[in-house]
Amino acid sequence: MEDDKIHSMWWRAVSTVLVLVMMGSNGHAAICPSACRCENDILKTSCASASLEFVPIQLNPELHELDISNNKIVQIHFSFPFYENLLNLNLSHNRIKTLGNSNFNSQKNLTRLDLSHNQIENLTRDSLKGLKALTYLDLSSNSLEEINPAAFRELHSLSVLKFGGNKLIHLEEGLFRACKNLKELYLNDNQFLELPTAALTDTVHLRLLSLSQNLILTVEDGDMPNLSELQTLLLDSNVISEIHPDGLSSLTALSHLDLSDNNITAMPTASLAKLSSLTTLRLSGNYISHILPVAFRGLFHLRVLKIDRLDTLKQIDSRAFVDNIKLEKNTHGLQCWLWQLIQEHKARSLKLNETYSEKKMKTVTLDLILDVNDIFCYGPEDIEGELLADATKSQMDCSVSWMAAVSVTVTVTFILAVIGGVLYWAPKRRSRPIKKEISEIQDTIRRNMPPPTPPRKNEPYEVQVEKYILPPHMMIQNDYRSLPSWDPYGAGTVNIYEQLNEPRDRPHIVYV
Repeated sequence: MEDDKIHSMWWRAVSTVLVLVMMGSNGHAAICPSACRCENDILKTSCASASLEFVPIQLNPELHELDISNNKIVQIHFSFPFYENLLNLNLSHNRIKTLGNSNFNSQKNLTRLDLSHNQIENLTRDSLKGLKALTYLDLSSNSLEEINPAAFRELHSLSVLKFGGNKLIHLEEGLFRACKNLKELYLNDNQFLELPTAALTDTVHLRLLSLSQNLILTVEDGDMPNLSELQTLLLDSNVISEIHPDGLSSLTALSHLDLSDNNITAMPTASLAKLSSLTTLRLSGNYISHILPVAFRGLFHLRVLKIDRLDTLKQIDSRAFVDNIKLEKNTHGLQCWLWQLIQEHKARSLKLNETYSEKKMKTVTLDLILDVNDIFCYGPEDIEGELLADATKSQMDCSVSWMAAVSVTVTVTFILAVIGGVLYWAPKRRSRPIKKEISEIQDTIRRNMPPPTPPRKNEPYEVQVEKYILPPHMMIQNDYRSLPSWDPYGAGTVNIYEQLNEPRDRPHIVYV
């Protein structure tokens, strides 16, 4: 332990001497490396993308902002003791594997620290020691698996903490005990199997929590601590199949909830009903088959609802949105979706009318049942209050943008050009070596062929050369040409074209 202190003091002394030597007789002058851009008038230096392997130590010691991102820095030991006035430090996109101990102990004024996109595997007790003024810390896209419970004990001012894109499975209780001002916590793209309840208990002032892209299975009663100020909760891209009726009841201020791309099969109506402040709800990409009456009960402030990509959806009851009195102002996507379903419904009904007689139509059951006379447009102004079924495509404006259309056209043209080029040039390139190979074989056979036997008397002289120089496949009785032709309508052959016309199951909506 004593040796470590001596070693640390020795390094600091050497670093200080080097800085003084580099300053020379100019006092506060500093040397700006050629690969850096120094703006001493505003105390800002950028050495980004300069292929540096070490943190430069000859810069202005009064610096407030230092950017050394996108370099090849592996370690930061004893690199910052003489930059005591730093406010913003960017070390992202380097190759740092460890932060060591007390390497930021001199950064009492530092407010922003970006360590994202490195290779940091753990945080020790003293990795962040000294950062008492830090408000923003980005540790995303590292290899973090372990965090010491005391790692944040001095980060009293921390407001935003990003841990996305690591390998975290668990967070220790008390990890955020000192972070009383934490407002935003990003734990997305990790390996959590359940909510880190024990660690979250101390984040009482949290306003945003991201747990997207994890492996969370359920949200049980008591999993979510009392986060009375939480406004945004992101749980998308997990494997959640069930939410307990009281699983979210402690989030009284929640206004934005994202549950898209999970394994939810039934509307979590009881859970959502406790979120009276909810204004935005995303449920896209789940496996919900029925949206029952008053499915969004109690959500009187709901404005944005995303329920697209529900491939198993069969029914939406017309009374599903009776409580959502503000939903109509921000549901253009939902209205377009309903309009498209109505058009499909009308087209299918017309086709059935043409196929069956009026008497037989009474016995035919449609896959999609819609009360088209009860669905009205909320906008635009020219069709507001009109039947949605009567609206035209131009009035609805549900088509893709011109930029998207141009992009698709260019992409398709490029693909067709590539395919055409392959089909045009491939046979030519293939034929040249074949012809050359046959010519070489013929020359070889002619050189090595024994001299012809003199003909017998009264017998014609014949040279049997053709059988030697003919390509092998030509000596076969055209076997490769004798394959039977394919007849899609022949006996015993399944007609694949008729299969394409078979009726398919469609999701359907029932309005009562």
